[in-house]
Amino acid sequence: MEDNTLSKSNLSSYSTCASLLHENLEDFLSAANRKVLELKKENEALQNKVRLLKSSKTKCGKCSESYSTFSHLFQPDHVKIKQQLNVIELKFPNTEAVINYIKVSPSLQINNIDKFHDKNSAKDF
Repeated sequence: MEDNTLSKSNLSSYSTCASLLHENLEDFLSAANRKVLELKKENEALQNKVRLLKSSKTKCGKCSESYSTFSHLFQPDHVKIKQQLNVIELKFPNTEAVINYIKVSPSLQINNIDKFHDKNSAKDF
């Protein structure tokens, strides 16, 4: 008889635990779904910003040509700051990219520009 009352009380406590667990799980899932919806809305807003940036253009003050702002046409592929004082190493994909970078950077001072120009004299500066 005593075993029967213990099993009934255990069964009752298990049932209470299960119902509490079920309620907590429902609350957790609804909160997770709300967060997913918030993140989807934020992602959509960011995707719209990227689309606007990709379609934006920058106009050159000297030649009045328009360039895509997003693609960064005149940026080097790699920039390395050396340990020497005021020395930066820039790497470009090809000679034309270097020449274009020099053209659009009038305040840029390059020490060995003559040596570079002699090597690449076929290109027009």
